[in-house]
Amino acid sequence: MTGGLRSLELVEEIVKNGETDFIGLCRPLIREPELILRWKAGDRKKSTCISCNKCGLAIAQGLPLDCYVDKKLD
Repeated sequence: MTGGLRSLELVEEIVKNGETDFIGLCRPLIREPELILRWKAGDRKKSTCISCNKCGLAIAQGLPLDCYVDKKLD
Protein backbone atom coordinates (compact mmCIF):
# COMPACT_ATOMS: atom_id res chain seq x y z
CA MET A 1 0.00 0.00 0.00
CA THR A 2 1.28 3.43 -0.87
CA GLY A 3 0.07 6.98 -1.24
CA GLY A 4 -0.79 9.47 1.46
CA LEU A 5 0.71 7.54 4.37
CA ARG A 6 2.45 10.11 6.55
CA SER A 7 2.11 8.97 10.18
CA LEU A 8 3.58 6.01 11.98
CA GLU A 9 0.26 5.49 13.78
CA LEU A 10 -1.60 5.05 10.49
CA VAL A 11 1.08 2.73 9.09
CA GLU A 12 0.97 0.58 12.24
CA GLU A 13 -2.85 0.45 12.20
CA ILE A 14 -3.02 -0.61 8.56
CA VAL A 15 -0.48 -3.41 9.06
CA LYS A 16 -2.06 -4.52 12.37
CA ASN A 17 -5.50 -4.72 10.73
CA GLY A 18 -4.06 -6.98 8.01
CA GLU A 19 -4.94 -4.51 5.27
CA THR A 20 -1.48 -4.87 3.72
CA ASP A 21 1.84 -6.57 4.26
CA PHE A 22 3.99 -3.78 2.81
CA ILE A 23 3.96 0.00 3.03
CA GLY A 24 5.39 2.40 0.44
CA LEU A 25 6.74 5.72 1.67
CA CYS A 26 8.36 7.09 -1.48
CA ARG A 27 7.61 10.82 -1.22
CA PRO A 28 8.00 11.01 2.58
CA LEU A 29 11.42 9.38 2.24
CA ILE A 30 12.41 11.79 -0.51
CA ARG A 31 11.48 14.66 1.84
CA GLU A 32 13.04 13.02 4.92
CA PRO A 33 15.54 10.26 4.11
CA GLU A 34 16.01 9.61 7.86
CA LEU A 35 12.24 9.31 8.56
CA ILE A 36 12.32 5.63 9.58
CA LEU A 37 15.32 6.22 11.85
CA ARG A 38 13.50 9.18 13.42
CA TRP A 39 10.43 7.05 14.09
CA LYS A 40 12.58 4.23 15.40
CA ALA A 41 14.32 6.66 17.80
CA GLY A 42 10.92 7.55 19.27
CA ASP A 43 10.06 10.76 17.41
CA ARG A 44 6.63 9.74 16.16
CA LYS A 45 5.71 13.05 14.47
CA LYS A 46 4.24 12.55 11.02
CA SER A 47 6.29 13.15 7.93
CA THR A 48 6.66 16.73 6.77
CA CYS A 49 5.89 15.67 3.18
CA ILE A 50 2.88 17.62 1.90
CA SER A 51 2.34 15.50 -1.25
CA CYS A 52 2.97 18.48 -3.54
CA ASN A 53 4.47 16.17 -6.19
CA LYS A 54 7.26 18.64 -7.03
CA CYS A 55 9.70 15.73 -6.68
CA GLY A 56 8.00 13.95 -9.57
CA LEU A 57 7.78 17.11 -11.67
CA ALA A 58 11.48 17.74 -11.13
CA ILE A 59 12.39 14.27 -12.39
CA ALA A 60 10.27 14.90 -15.50
CA GLN A 61 12.35 18.05 -16.07
CA GLY A 62 15.60 16.11 -15.78
CA LEU A 63 16.44 17.38 -12.30
CA PRO A 64 17.83 15.12 -9.56
CA LEU A 65 15.54 13.25 -7.20
CA ASP A 66 15.01 15.58 -4.26
CA CYS A 67 12.28 17.37 -2.34
CA TYR A 68 11.51 20.66 -4.09
CA VAL A 69 8.77 21.93 -1.77
CA ASP A 70 10.96 24.86 -0.72
CA LYS A 71 12.63 25.28 -4.12
CA LYS A 72 11.41 26.89 -7.30
CA LEU A 73 11.09 24.69 -10.38
CA ASP A 74 11.69 26.43 -13.70
